[in-house]
Amino acid sequence: MNKLIKFIYIFLLLLPNILTAGDISFEGESDWTMYQYNGQHTGYNDKDKIDLPLELKWSRRYQVDSFEFNPPIIVGERIVVTNRLKYSPADPTISIRCIDIHSGEIIWGWSFSGIHTIDPPIYYDSAVYVQVVNIGGMLYSYNLLDGSRRWRLPFYSQFSKQLGPVIQNNSILFLSGSYGGLTKANAKTGEFIWWRRLGDYDFQAPAIHGDNNFYIWNAGISGWTSDPQEMLWRNTIIYPVPSDIGGGPCIDTTEKIIFLEHPSNVFAVDMITHEVLWTNNHPYPSTMSAGFTITTQGLTPAICEDRLYYIHQDSLYSLISLQGKIFGNTVQIINFGHLL
Repeated sequence: MNKLIKFIYIFLLLLPNILTAGDISFEGESDWTMYQYNGQHTGYNDKDKIDLPLELKWSRRYQVDSFEFNPPIIVGERIVVTNRLKYSPADPTISIRCIDIHSGEIIWGWSFSGIHTIDPPIYYDSAVYVQVVNIGGMLYSYNLLDGSRRWRLPFYSQFSKQLGPVIQNNSILFLSGSYGGLTKANAKTGEFIWWRRLGDYDFQAPAIHGDNNFYIWNAGISGWTSDPQEMLWRNTIIYPVPSDIGGGPCIDTTEKIIFLEHPSNVFAVDMITHEVLWTNNHPYPSTMSAGFTITTQGLTPAICEDRLYYIHQDSLYSLISLQGKIFGNTVQIINFGHLL
């Protein structure tokens, strides 16, 4: 009888885990779960530690030369990464993969034939989310544990390229570019909540602040509420052609400043007054010093304490965020405008 009681006791202790096995949490302290780390796109995690010099642990080739990868996410012992089209083949097969962080072995994956683009993934509460686009689009939700599909939600789009959704109060917010706009859905069930038509802008990622506010950078910065869904304010800072901008607002939640990057400017905007605090101007880029054509899309700065970091052509800049003054020396690099 004592053995039976002991068995029942252990079983009851384990029961919650048994019932929720499909929702196992993989989170770790140094997880990087979305584009630019968090919903404010700060690009900085104070828990990350890098030991120098770096040593190669493994490398694997997953695809042909006509593809490159989107920024990956890291959740516990797993990496999730998607392909990004480089040369836009006529009928590509692109995919999402979950990879073991120690070996590079593929744990699970999905492929999509005849798709124009697949965006960077994000992770939230045991699920991975990814946008897939052709003529029209689909937002998918997968279990991180085994890759099984939870749900899918169609959305308006046409050949757009975005930088991934954000999560706010158990809802998912995502942009969908050409002929699309902004969509909100229930992150758990995929239930559609609302849609708002926006301009024809690609390479976007909304940034969130608080429980109900978010910001979009497209030829200007605009502040919104999600419930009810409405635009509160807008500052049309510059008006370049749509292909020349993109990226996510980077939010300093302590100083209440929104930082925005354009190929020839970096802006600091006050979250309260909506006024431009400072700008840092550069010549408009054409090519990088190594001879590569620079991408002018999807540029997002990063912030750490009182320093703002951004890339212009082949140099990394560090600014005093409140003043916009360059701090220290610039660093020569070869990159395409993204910071991690």
